[in-house]
Amino acid sequence: MLGLQMTPETQHLLNVLRSAVRVLGYTFNDVAEKLGVGSGYLSRLFAGKIELKVDHVVNIARAIGFEPEEILHLAYPRVREPQSVAAQQYQTLILGGKPSSSSAPQDGARSVEAAGEASGDIDAAVARALQKLLAPAAAAPPAPSEEDLEKMVERMIQKFFARLGQGQQAQSG
Repeated sequence: MLGLQMTPETQHLLNVLRSAVRVLGYTFNDVAEKLGVGSGYLSRLFAGKIELKVDHVVNIARAIGFEPEEILHLAYPRVREPQSVAAQQYQTLILGGKPSSSSAPQDGARSVEAAGEASGDIDAAVARALQKLLAPAAAAPPAPSEEDLEKMVERMIQKFFARLGQGQQAQSG
């Protein structure tokens, strides 16, 4: 049986998930048990024989102790530059044509509140998240390679848990 045609973005997200599982000391068997599926299912998922869905990302992230947005942030830590036309249009509509910046958060906050009143709580939540994501970034360095990104993710996870362990030792000591 041939694997599904996987986009580079899907492969990248699977690599980040695989790296997080490995760095945190889990095996596919551990994760599969937490999810209530067979380890073969996860092996096929990570091999691209099963289509990756948002639910997979959410459930695997939570099974290893992450929130979904943390995994997505590890996978995509920077906003794409230049922004897509759709992202620019959405930012214009949500922020009233005003770019979001740390020097003028109140204008964006007012626009987000207005959008929330007009469209409901879900739209307001999306607007707040996108406002943060679509804020113009300073000139970004070139994107790291896939291998460099995996190494950075591993280091971030190791540092996170090292600091977490230090905090727990300080509380118990």
